[in-house]
Amino acid sequence: MDDTNTDKPELAKTDNELKVIFSAHDDWRRVIAAGKVQRWDVVKWGVTVNTALAALAATVTISLRGALGLFVIAVVVAFMSWRLMSHYNLRITRAREDARKLVDQMKKKYDIDYDNITDKHVALDYVGPTRDEGGVANV
Repeated sequence: MDDTNTDKPELAKTDNELKVIFSAHDDWRRVIAAGKVQRWDVVKWGVTVNTALAALAATVTISLRGALGLFVIAVVVAFMSWRLMSHYNLRITRAREDARKLVDQMKKKYDIDYDNITDKHVALDYVGPTRDEGGVANV
């Protein structure tokens, strides 16, 4: 009697778990890439609006009240840019942490060494919030 059939449900479960891990890992890579694009869009938006406000202030004779209004608008734009950047940085940081957890899960549970396969150390490449705040990863 062949007892290989007893392993099939366990093998199917393992295969399905790996598919979920791989799919989730791919999703997190997409979130990270989208976050980078969104951050760049925020930078472009903030610079464009503040440059337009500066050009307006430089070319038009305005009263003190008008200048104060332009200043307030510029401060609001800078604040909103900062908030959006913080939001996208946090989102990317969380995606990187989740991706790192998935890589650890592949290593511990299935003995798949993602770091060795890709020749990268995910824990160092996806290091905390300083990576997204202009810091350098600790290597």
